[in-house]
Amino acid sequence: MQLIRIILPALALLFSATSVCHAEPYIEVRLKKEDKGSAVIMTNKIIAVALHSYRLNGSNEIIECTVDTLGNHSYRFYAMVEQDESRSAKAVRTALGQSRKLDNITDHLPARKFPEGAYSHNIEYQFTDPDKVVKFYKNMLSAWKGNAPCTVLKDIDE
Repeated sequence: MQLIRIILPALALLFSATSVCHAEPYIEVRLKKEDKGSAVIMTNKIIAVALHSYRLNGSNEIIECTVDTLGNHSYRFYAMVEQDESRSAKAVRTALGQSRKLDNITDHLPARKFPEGAYSHNIEYQFTDPDKVVKFYKNMLSAWKGNAPCTVLKDIDE
């Protein structure tokens, strides 16, 4: 009986120490202002990383990196490519929440329509520079394919 009292706690301690030492690898992404956006994504839960472009509302080009995970969430990192002053560009910037020039707003928060956007299972990060999206994609792909226990991508929007 005394042997069981000694062995069981020792086994419990051994298993808990093993799980701490062999934590699942993750990727942590942080915007420069962390209160505006950050995420921790378990590397073994990622099923796809994609870089693609499309025309929003048929007019302005958007470049986007999408990270799909097991479960029901997708992480989207995007930026508008064209910066012309056409009517369609203004509509797209408004749809993206980029009408800050007119409103003196300095953040880059994506716009969402309620309730559809709020419950879409997309987590969105908007960049001001398309090159940052491409750089983020390359970093994310490298971290996902690598064997490091964790990767921190700081200030991804800078």
